[in-house]
Formats: sequence, structure tokens, C-alpha cells
Amino acid sequence: MVIFNESVSLLAEAAYANLVESCPKCQLSEDLQLLRQAYEYAYKAHLGSYRASGEPFILHPIAVAKICVTEMGLGANSAVSALLHDVLETDGYTIEDIQAKFGTKIAYIIDGLTKLPKEIVTESNEQAENFRKLLLTLSDDVRVVLIKLAARLHNIRTLEPLDTGTKIKTAGEILEMYAPLAHRLGLNAIKTEMEDLSFKYLNPDAYFDLKNKIEADKGNRKELISLFTNPIKEALERKGYKYNIKGRTKSVYSVWQKMQRKNVPFDEVFDLFAIRIVFEPKVDVSEKVQSFEIYSIVTELYTASTSRTRDWVTHPKENGYEALHATVLASGGDWVEVQIRSKRMDEIAERGYAAHWKYKGSDEKESGLDRWIRRTSEILSNPDANAIELLDDFKLNLFTSEIMVFTPKGKIVTLPKGATVLDFAFEIHTQLGLNCIGAQINSKLVGPEKELQTGDKIKILTSAKQQPEEAWLKFVITAKAKAYLKAALKISEFSIRAQGRKMLETLMVQMNVEADSKLFKKIITDLNIRSKEQLYDLLGKKLISEETVRKVITATNNGKFINYWRLQFRSNSPKALPSENDTYKVGFPYSIAKCCSPIPGDQVIGIKHDNGETVIHLSDCKKALSMATARPQTIVKPKWITDKLESFPAKIQLKGTDRPALINEITGLISNEWDVKMYSINFTVEGAFFDGSIGVYVHNIKDLNNLISDLSRLKGISSIHRSEMVQRAG
Repeated sequence: MVIFNESVSLLAEAAYANLVESCPKCQLSEDLQLLRQAYEYAYKAHLGSYRASGEPFILHPIAVAKICVTEMGLGANSAVSALLHDVLETDGYTIEDIQAKFGTKIAYIIDGLTKLPKEIVTESNEQAENFRKLLLTLSDDVRVVLIKLAARLHNIRTLEPLDTGTKIKTAGEILEMYAPLAHRLGLNAIKTEMEDLSFKYLNPDAYFDLKNKIEADKGNRKELISLFTNPIKEALERKGYKYNIKGRTKSVYSVWQKMQRKNVPFDEVFDLFAIRIVFEPKVDVSEKVQSFEIYSIVTELYTASTSRTRDWVTHPKENGYEALHATVLASGGDWVEVQIRSKRMDEIAERGYAAHWKYKGSDEKESGLDRWIRRTSEILSNPDANAIELLDDFKLNLFTSEIMVFTPKGKIVTLPKGATVLDFAFEIHTQLGLNCIGAQINSKLVGPEKELQTGDKIKILTSAKQQPEEAWLKFVITAKAKAYLKAALKISEFSIRAQGRKMLETLMVQMNVEADSKLFKKIITDLNIRSKEQLYDLLGKKLISEETVRKVITATNNGKFINYWRLQFRSNSPKALPSENDTYKVGFPYSIAKCCSPIPGDQVIGIKHDNGETVIHLSDCKKALSMATARPQTIVKPKWITDKLESFPAKIQLKGTDRPALINEITGLISNEWDVKMYSINFTVEGAFFDGSIGVYVHNIKDLNNLISDLSRLKGISSIHRSEMVQRAG
């Protein structure tokens, strides 16, 4: 019997009672007994432990268990596993103890949820290795991943009391890895909440600004939804449908993404809400037939945009999502998206794989989601793959749209949008990919780099003499193709590297010189390459000659070596944007990232690189988040120091009605009144309207905002804002 600390016990008991009450699948006496046993076991393990917020740690696993049963629809065993998911992180508890007390299946789930021991992973790839371990459980028991997602959701819900650095690290990790994974498993509600909360901590100013703007228009939207849906309700009732209609506003993060993708301000995002019709299917009529009947009802009332109709009932998405989408023109002139789902489709859309499990029959053929899980496990199970590279490739395929293509026998193959002939070849069979020389698409011959379109019928052409090429990595996009191609190239690379090493050894014997570290450093520096391995590769591939290396070895001018190194150091800083002072570096080793170009006053994070330099990024820069996720220990939180010694590049986007001398007025205000230098100017005019961008140097965000404010007053300018896409990676 566990001895409970009274104050902690009261909180924990109340939370546990709420969990039991919330779990309809936990009401059998044996389930309740097992749940209580797990609760007491976890309570004892975490007794005396507190979260950073100051609350008892035991409340975390109870909250995770509640998310599993109420938001994912999981049952008693999942709730038991959630209660125990952090037990092995405490001293004195082993997987053998869990197995003896709770059985093999729950022990397997707990082991999948437990981080790898620090002694078997390096600090730099710890995050990636732990994520790979988690994903490897997908094909055996998806509940491991679902419970982990529930744990990460509770973490970000309770992030507020923590320090800024921890908030950025956690939010970046969730936005980069766990939100895409939730999306891929069809957990739409959880994905959306993860994205919004991550965005809130990574870029709070933009988050609250957008949130306020969306909420300010709530009253108008409510009235519009009512006017729009009333005729639909009347028509559905005449047809005898039982239904529920609700309006759905786009999430803050999805609005932000659309603004970035289309490079427009909030006022130009028009499809902020959608209507969802969820119907109770009639007996003896297929859900597909009923979905299209409701589609007909809607499109008879409102004109539909045929190019924006999406049929995911006939061909569900890879993550199991089924629905019929129509975009129609409302009476007020606004385009409105209407989503049509059965009750079953809606549950799968919101609860994802957990609901997919519930409705799947034992004799049902493998679904797209099942295929994705199987493929993912195959890719991740390669023990020789670099965990960080593998994770990067895997993440690329989590959020992409999909296309459907056909084999010569008519079998449907689903691939990410942008996939090529080579991706298709690897999807069918690894050897087919490695020997691919092209394809026949709809009776037309194309190369392996050809991008595929929905409906293409593809026959792969091969040659036994064809060998994989490094250039292929530039036009394959699926994780499977990249993983197998890299593995094949690694074998080939090893042979080339060995050949290059042998060539260098022979050369040094001929020259009667000793291969010491000083000599290697001189060769590597003079040839502007990174390492001995790259030198071997270049020799083996005959990209540099033995004679070139011989000349470097025989050179004796030490001064030349030092000067050349310094010259290369300067030239190795590529400038995606020109700098007013020809450098961003001041005082200590930091630089401003060219991928997102932050300026003083922006919310930023720093990523410390192996060479000691810290690169400053916008806090929501995708490239920075990707690096920080792989190596969280490199994150630093810099502060801007107010001075006017430096100028930073920023880009202004503007639109309006063209008139004589307008561009002269714009450039005159910037150059003469503000004394601001410009590094680029680009305007296009169509009819009476113009669209332009101006690159300027400013000292900080305040200067930029004041400049934009003054420019907005010029006659003819209808829209002006800072472009958030200045060299933005991702």
C-alpha cells in the first residue's frame, strides 16, 4: 500500500477520479483495478518530484492519460500506459518490473516511450535517435506514438511558467516533429493546437496580433454563417437527413502560413472560415452516395468552383482522411469552403488513427495509412542511416499534399506532390529505383527526374548497367527514395574514397614525404576543402588531379598559406543580400542569418555552430527550428543592444494604383527624407495597378515600421508591409 503525502494526494486523487469518470472504456472491474494499480505505482515513483511549474509531477501522467481517453478515444490499456510512461525515467524502476506487474504488452509500450540511455547516443543526435526509436514502434503498436503525442500536447499546454529558452526549444521541437506527425496520423485537432501554441511561444507578437484580428471579425462571421447555412438546413431537412452544421475558423498558424506562402497581409486572406456538414448515414445507402447527394444540395443553392472541388471519399488521403470538399460562392460574394463528412468520417478526421483502428475490419485491405506506417518502419529500421539526415528526409514527407498515379496494371500508388519518376521507381521496388534510366508516362518517354501528375500511368525503364548517381538526390523527395539512394551511394562512395586514399599514399611515397597533420592541414586549406575524406573523394572521382596535390605539397611559402587562408575565410561568407558595411560581424563571433534576415527589434534565437560562431535567426525561421530540433543544446537566446552602428537589410512589399511620378515619390521619400539606402527595387505594372518590392537598410524594427507608415500615406498605395519572405528558408 502506498503512503500518500496528504496535500499532493488530494490533488492527485481528484485528478485521478476525473480521469476514471472521463473514460467510458475503463469501467469494467478488471480495467478499473489495473488502472488503480498503475496510478498507485506511478504515484510512488514520482513522489517528491515536481514540474518546473511547481505542481506535483504525478499530475502530468494523469493529464496525459485523460488526453488519450477523451481526445483520442483510446481505452484502458492506453490509459494505464500513459500513467506509467515516465516511470522508467526515475531511479530504481526497470522494464522488467513493469513487465512483471503489468504484462508484456504494456511493458513494450512503456519501453517505446522511454528515451535511449545517454551513454549510447551522442549529444548532437540524441533528439533524432529518440524520435527514430519512437517511430519504429509504429508498425507494432501505434499506441506508443499516440501516447507520446498526448504527452507532448500536455507539455505545450503547460509551458507558460518555464523560461524563454525552454519555451523556444520545446515549441520548436513540437512544431518541427510532433505536429507534422499528428497531421500524418490524422489527428487534426491535436495538430492544430500544437501548431498554434508553438507559434505563440516562437513568435508571440505575430501570434497575438493575428489572434486579435481573427477574433475582432467573429461577430460578422457568425452572421454570415447563419445566412449561408439556413437554406442548406432547410434542404437537408426536406431530404430527411440528420445532421450537424458548424462554422470553422482557420487556426492562427494556418492563417500565418498562408500569409507567408502568398506574401500577403491579413486583410488579403479571404477564406478565413469553412462550413462543415456532418451527417448521420441512412441505412442501406452508401456514405459515398449520400455525400454526393448533399454536395448536390449545396451546389444547387450556391455556384461551385469546379477547380476547387476535392473528392477524398472515393480516394481517401494517405492519413485516412475522408470528406467531400466544395468551394462555393455565397450571396455576399465571398468564397466559402463546405466540408461534407459522415459521422464516421468526422471521427477519423478529428481522432485520426485511433478512430481508423475502431472502424477497420479484420478482413479489410491495407489502407494508405497502414502502407505509410509500414514504409516508415522499413526506412527507419536501417541501423546504418544517419539519424539526423534520416529525420530531415522523413519530415519532408509529413506535411506534403498528395498525388495519385497508376502502375501499368492499374494499381493506384499515392506519392507526395512533387514526386518524380525516380520516387515512383523506389516506391515500387528498391532495385527498380537503383537501375532506373527513365519511364514511359502515358506512352511518352521521359527521364528519371520528370515530375509526376495525378492520373499518370507509369512504366519504369531500367538498365542493368545503370548505377545510382549523387545528382539523383536533387530530384527525389520521398523519404524512402532518399534513404535507399543514400545507402547505395554510401557503398559506392566507400569504394571511391578507398581508391583516392590509395592514390594519395602512392603520391607521397613517390615524393618521399611524411603524411603528418600539418601537411594535411596545408593541402586542405590551399585547396579550400573541408577534410581528408573530401580530399580522398575528389581524387577518387578525378575531380582534382594528383599533379595539383603535388604542387601544393612542394610549395614552401608559409606567408602564402596564411594570406590565402584569410582570403578564403572572407570569401566563404556568401552574401544572399548585399551588406552596407560589407560585413555583419561585430565584436564577438556572431552573424545575421541570410535565410530570414532579422533586424534589431525582431524576436530572435541564436544557433551556435561548431566553429564557435552564433548565427542569429528569426524565432520562427524554419531553418533555425530544424537545426535546433536536431541539436537543442545549440540554442542561445540573444538580446539586441540598441545602437546605430549597423544597418540591416529588410524588404518592403507594396501594391496600389499607378500614377505618374509615383515611383519617384517613393524613392525620394526613402532616400532624401529618411536618408535610407536601398539595395534593390523591383516594380511591375499591369494596367492601372502596380506590384513592387524595395530592399532597404534599416537600423531596427522601429525605423522600418516608421518608414512603412510614412510610405503608406502616399497617394496610390493601397497595401504595404514588410515582406516576411526575405530569403526565408523552408
